Amino acid sequence: MVRREFLFVLGGVPLVAPWLRAKKMLRRGDIGNVAFCRILDSGGDDMIDAVRFLLEKPVVTSYGRARRGEGGVWLYGSEGTLRVSGSGLRVWKAEV
Repeated sequence: MVRREFLFVLGGVPLVAPWLRAKKMLRRGDIGNVAFCRILDSGGDDMIDAVRFLLEKPVVTSYGRARRGEGGVWLYGSEGTLRVSGSGLRVWKAEV
């Protein structure tokens, strides 16, 4: 799947920015080495393509149904957690 097809699947222009920002953050290493991903889906599109777009390497991935407000892709890194959804992204930095 090419990038344009991926973005179209995710709903087009309004959803582009969070996913592109997340990809840049991951490339910079903002949350460290990502070793685990959790997909929480509220019954919408299959988010596996979103994980493939964001990550350039395979990681352990789990899938579950989302409760209200928690849907999206959760990426767990060595230095923090990143949640990406169509409505935006949020970062939790690990406390030392």
